[in-house]
Amino acid sequence: MEASSSSSLSNPSTRAVPGAEASSGVVPDPRRTQERSGRRLYHHGHGEMLLREDLIERLMAVSVEQVERAGDVRLTREQRKILDAFWIGVGVKKKAHRERLIVQATKAGLYRDPVRLLERLAQLEDSLWLGASLSGCDLGLIVGRCPRVIYCDLDWTAEKVEFLRELLPTVNLKGLIERNPQILSMDLTHTVPAKLRALSKLLPYADVFALIDSHPKLLSMNISSSVSANLRSMRATLAAEGVSEATVEAMIMYSPRILTTNPKTLADRCTQLERACPGAVSEYALKPASLARILTSSERVISRIEFLRENHPDVCLSAVVTVNTSASKFDARFPDFQTWTSSFAEV
Repeated sequence: MEASSSSSLSNPSTRAVPGAEASSGVVPDPRRTQERSGRRLYHHGHGEMLLREDLIERLMAVSVEQVERAGDVRLTREQRKILDAFWIGVGVKKKAHRERLIVQATKAGLYRDPVRLLERLAQLEDSLWLGASLSGCDLGLIVGRCPRVIYCDLDWTAEKVEFLRELLPTVNLKGLIERNPQILSMDLTHTVPAKLRALSKLLPYADVFALIDSHPKLLSMNISSSVSANLRSMRATLAAEGVSEATVEAMIMYSPRILTTNPKTLADRCTQLERACPGAVSEYALKPASLARILTSSERVISRIEFLRENHPDVCLSAVVTVNTSASKFDARFPDFQTWTSSFAEV
């Protein structure tokens, strides 16, 4: 098995005819398969991985001893290495994603068969192109985040992508699918439209499409329950500090992930910020983007403000600059910060 660096599985400008049939059940494409010495070989675009069906079948064969009581398969170390190398070749960069896919291989035969997986990936790429002319999608990222997408057939996925284009006309569909591929398995006729209506009702002055564009995972959340509860709590917490509802909506537009922040965590960050710099919340309410950035920072990062006030009162850094500074630069400029935080941890 050979793998090098990436390119697309195929060139969308030369797609095969969708209605064509093949014995393998995938859109036939001469660039993907080739007969050589009577054996079918697969050229994998992400690094031109070459797979021989007979070799892969022999290496990935499952013995009776590997089948466990629950029906799961105990993969050998060599089989795990083969699958890990395969997914690296496909473009699954994160180790956690590859491990998740290998776990799937212990439960379903499809995930143990690189040849069939390439066919499925080719189908997925074709469906994205046929549905909304999407090319160059990061298939490794998509399948790494949502392994079950490779079960989707060509026509079904193409129809969903086409409907998504109509449902979310101004959203970057390629980015949406790469960052939240679960959308392909959602009910687009009822569930997603209901989520859009709920968001519009919760945030009447916000651009809902822009929110989804910058934070696609909103569509995977329970809008009517968790998101609305988070929003009510956030409004109450910030109102106590004199922040208006209009400012809260502006904060959400600048940083949509604040909607997914635990309400208690947000309240704790507000308290910590006020303790470190009294009046900071109401002051930064005039700069919603800055306030959102501060309140979505970690406890350790916000503690920098208190650290500077106590230990370096001569340093003139605004709160937002303090939290926006990278950890390496801040620690290099203030080497005593580590000691200061350690003393609190011990207490």
